[in-house]
Amino acid sequence: MRLRQALRNKKGFTLIELLVVITIMGILIAIALPRFLSQADKARIASAKATLAAMKTSIEAYRGDPANNDNYPTDIGTVLKNDGFAAGTKDPWGNEYKYIVDNSSTPKTYTLYSMGPNGAEGGNDDIYIDQDTAPTSGASKSGGSDVTISQ
Repeated sequence: MRLRQALRNKKGFTLIELLVVITIMGILIAIALPRFLSQADKARIASAKATLAAMKTSIEAYRGDPANNDNYPTDIGTVLKNDGFAAGTKDPWGNEYKYIVDNSSTPKTYTLYSMGPNGAEGGNDDIYIDQDTAPTSGASKSGGSDVTISQ
């Protein structure tokens, strides 16, 4: 009986108490959100670097095949498809990877890159790899052709 009376006399939260809780939650979200978003960007960059490293392995294996006369592939999409890359593979920002190859120079060269978070070529946020480097962030060459992996 006393329990029922005690529950009836309970008025609930005051408006000030609710505003204090909402303010505290807003402050916590304002602190946590930028950290979360920067971690998501770091994860996308790491994913692009891992994909580029896997693509480099396919390119180097192609060049190592004696039938290819020590050349890098000109049709990289077919090479990647044969090595198990899915059709329509894009970078984490939804853009095509880009590929530049020069089999006529000495030494022969290639650059494979993602345009990075800003989606524009030549920015300092590009992620690239070539015959001599591991995946790197920074300004890459521009003018590559799309890496298209067909069905």
